[in-house]
This record gives sequence, C-alpha cells and structure tokens, in this order.
Amino acid sequence: RIDTVEVELASGCFEMGSPSLAIANATPVHLVCVTRFSLESKEVTRRRYRQFLEGTGRTPPNRWSDTADEREGWPVTEVSWEDAATYCAWLGKRLPSEAEWAYAARGESALEYPWSLTEPDTEPNCALVVKSRRGGDPFPDECAASDQFMTPCSREAGNTETGLCDLI
Repeated sequence: RIDTVEVELASGCFEMGSPSLAIANATPVHLVCVTRFSLESKEVTRRRYRQFLEGTGRTPPNRWSDTADEREGWPVTEVSWEDAATYCAWLGKRLPSEAEWAYAARGESALEYPWSLTEPDTEPNCALVVKSRRGGDPFPDECAASDQFMTPCSREAGNTETGLCDLI
C-alpha cells in the first residue's frame, strides 16, 4: 500500500467556534473534547491518489489526467467527500470530524491560526500559506502565478505545533 506519515494528536478539549458574528455558522463558541486521533502530516498527492484509483477502479475526479506527469507530487483536487471517505477507508482510515480538524489546526494552545494567535500582518503572508488560483481571473494577492505551483508543505513557518501542514 501507500507509505504515509501520521501525526498523533492527544485527547483534549478546546473552545470551538468564533466570537465573530461575521462567521455566523461558527457561533456560539462552545467547549468540544476530542479523543486521541491521528492525521496524515501532508495532503494526498496525485501520485498516491492514482494508486487508489488503479487499485479500486473508482472514477477519477474532474480534470484528471490519465498520464503521470510532473504534477504527480501536487495535491489531488476536486475530490468529493464520498471519494475522500472511500480513499481513507481503502487505507483502513477515516476522515477527521470537523472538531478533530479544528483541534488539529489550532493545536493544544488553541491558536486562532495554525501558526499563531493573530492574523499575518499582510494578506496573504506567503511565508505561512500558499494562496493561488488555478484558472479563471487572476488572484491579485496570490503567492504563485496561476501557471506555477507551490510544493505541498513548503511553508514550514505555517505548520501547526504538531507538524501538520497546509491545513488552511
């Protein structure tokens, strides 16, 4: 099967949600507890997803290339929730719950952002996250041109306390 690196997160409680009324579906802030769980440290690449497709005969996502090329190390995109859940089950795993995802992103210190308690000084802070668009109108503040790609997990300053990357 596929080699993966997992990060184990300890059980814990945190305040989930946002006090900001601007994020209506994130209020009210409430205490949530999670039990120990693990997440893969990096997102699923096209190479790994290709192994899944070949092993299961599942239908590829939109804009999928049947030919392996220089994009094999890129994250797979346009995968439905159902296909993501099936991929996880194929590996003997499962998708994280919303609470687990939030806990993993915020860390045991309950950070507002994976890298700190505050927003970056500039939007976007390309040292922390990759912001770009793949087609359509150009994004004015993107970190990479639409014909370029930023390597997954290449912004270590934006990693969580536990080493998870690209959780935004």
